[in-house]
Amino acid sequence: MVKLKIFGLKLAIIDFHDSFTFNISYQFLSLGLENEVFDFELVKLEDLEHFDAILLSPGPGLPSEKPIINSVLNRFARRKPIIGICLGMQAITLWLGGEIYNLNEVRHGKSEYLTINDPGHLLVKDIVDKSNIGLYHSWACNVEKSDIKAIATDSGSIPMIIASDEKKMVGIQFHPESIMTDHSQSYFVNFIEWIKEKKQP
Repeated sequence: MVKLKIFGLKLAIIDFHDSFTFNISYQFLSLGLENEVFDFELVKLEDLEHFDAILLSPGPGLPSEKPIINSVLNRFARRKPIIGICLGMQAITLWLGGEIYNLNEVRHGKSEYLTINDPGHLLVKDIVDKSNIGLYHSWACNVEKSDIKAIATDSGSIPMIIASDEKKMVGIQFHPESIMTDHSQSYFVNFIEWIKEKKQP
């Protein structure tokens, strides 16, 4: 097990009532990153001020059904590194001017492979092109009319990893903690390294 030098960083995880959220929390804890999970219906913006970074969890439904998301992004964009996973990535996409659309096929518990478009980006360090990823979503992102960069896609060119490094936001559509995802630990290591990089003024 890799153990990183975190130097006191703290991550706030906003939970949108997804069964995987605490698996994500544990992955970070196992690498040495302290974190706290907040229920999205109870969290206040003031609760997040003393954290170094924020993660928007997976969850059911649509970003528009969770008004706290835009409040968080409006307040902390460019100030704190923000990560979105699944629903969280869709929320970031919408906030940054992209679109989401309903897929013809529900992709819950499906395996796909990752096509890396930007092998130099920190989020895909030590990730092998065409490696397997675990999907649990029925909506997808379209970033073509936005400034969002698609770091990686699936085999059908649907964005799977996105970044707006200027606004300190990244997103992953698949579940990095899933047993179906290869190089699972590397994604969490890369998240932490990205947080450390973007936390610098």
